Amino acid sequence: MSSELTFEDQIRESKRVRVWGEFPQDLLVEKSERDQISIPLNSLSAKQQENTLTSDIPSIRWELISAKNPFALSFEDFINLGLIESEELLKIVHDSCKDLLKEAWRNGYRQAVICNRKIVFQTTKTDDISDEVERLAKKYDKACYVFSAPDVIEESAWTPISGDDFYPTLSVYIGTEDSDEKNIIEKSSPICADLDTGNPFYKIFNANQLVKPLTDFTPLQMRSGEHLGRSYTYYNKRVKICVKDTKGNINSITCNVRLVRHWDGCVLLQTSPNRVGFIGRDILRDLRIRLKLDSIEKTTQILDVSS
Repeated sequence: MSSELTFEDQIRESKRVRVWGEFPQDLLVEKSERDQISIPLNSLSAKQQENTLTSDIPSIRWELISAKNPFALSFEDFINLGLIESEELLKIVHDSCKDLLKEAWRNGYRQAVICNRKIVFQTTKTDDISDEVERLAKKYDKACYVFSAPDVIEESAWTPISGDDFYPTLSVYIGTEDSDEKNIIEKSSPICADLDTGNPFYKIFNANQLVKPLTDFTPLQMRSGEHLGRSYTYYNKRVKICVKDTKGNINSITCNVRLVRHWDGCVLLQTSPNRVGFIGRDILRDLRIRLKLDSIEKTTQILDVSS
């Protein structure tokens, strides 16, 4: 059994698409202003997706549309969501509660938790609040969504050399918080993260450069941040960050970082398109690092670490 739907593509030519198999009862189909129909692919079985004929409509854009109300989800339903769907719900909450969040940021808060369209927790600190989020979600038996204030931006790129700008970097190694420093150095590849001394405490990385279990995420770890006026989704994760100096000495800290799954096209790349990580100045103090920034060779050397 099959169903035929008529789509209208970007050049306003009607095309027919045959979708095999019956639609689930809760399938949500929406029409946009241009009468383009979007079907959430996650609502179709793998067999239905595989047999959906779309080769003759290259201009059609398939979109994920969540059929769930983000404010009506129970705690259990929320923690069992897939990451893609939970990220879509986070965006819906952000858009519908923008005014609440803006007021919180104006009042000096750095993090806010929204549950059932209300801010149920806010703090001026940037410390990890995962335990508080889980406590609130269980207390209200509702999904809780966490938002961070806009990133503090005081970027200081290197002085142009031969007409080009180069961002100074710091090479770090990332592992699980209970891993041995030497094992992290030996078994992982260094990440050359942009070092912004004008930025205080951020530690943001491309999750796609890491491996499991670092990339095992849950909806409770999901957060929404803002950079240069645009939002991005990240996952709060406690990790061990290691550095190695020119003499082979190693030092490390255990801290919370932001891991971004959808790195390509993320607003964090706006000022540095080749960026794979972003570290603020606090890491220099925390790891007790002495650096040599060489603007001629465009390299960073860690001369000494003090454990």
